[in-house]
Amino acid sequence: TNIEVPSDHAITAILYQKAAEEHIKYLLMGTNLATEGINPSYWGEYNKDLRLIKGIHKRFGSGKITTFPTISLIQFAYYVGIKRIRHISLLNYVHYDRNEAIQELNEKLDWTSYGGKHYESVFTRFFQGYILPQKFGVDKRLGHLSTLIMSGQMTRDQAIEQMRLPVYPKETMEEDKEYCLKKLDLSERKFDELMAKPIRSSKDYPSNDWIFKRLSIIMKM
Repeated sequence: TNIEVPSDHAITAILYQKAAEEHIKYLLMGTNLATEGINPSYWGEYNKDLRLIKGIHKRFGSGKITTFPTISLIQFAYYVGIKRIRHISLLNYVHYDRNEAIQELNEKLDWTSYGGKHYESVFTRFFQGYILPQKFGVDKRLGHLSTLIMSGQMTRDQAIEQMRLPVYPKETMEEDKEYCLKKLDLSERKFDELMAKPIRSSKDYPSNDWIFKRLSIIMKM
């Protein structure tokens, strides 16, 4: 349920590699508990799981992974345990209110909302707004809005009103679909075939999921 694991993995790999090269000890992240703390584990996979990426690529991919930036479990342990590189979710240490942030962005940067969380990316918008709901029955707004309720930034009634709205307009969806299929070199027929195939999960492929879960507990301690 997370088709963006490869891109997230590459970003993570490059961040840790460059931090080690430049002797940087801290990576500042925008992740936060106030607006995105609720996310069921089966809605996504660990983006550092190189074993999962290689397993899926071996099954369905073509060619070799050569120039793609990767970070193995051993490398991750080295960066964290030996190099002592830490990622800091800066927004968890300050008062962070989504509506206040949006107002400040509008006033100071003339920012315009792109309609949904992570919808600044056309591919992410199509993945979260069409593929996830249509194939997997997952609407990520449930997690995002639930988090805002829990952090006191939205009422339950307001969240229900948001859920009544379409994930995103049909006209935009059709345009996004055409764009994404072209980028992925997929015909509409092939895409429809993939959407109709039985649902599979990361548990159907080799993975280090159980190791990362235990590492996460140790690191929190």
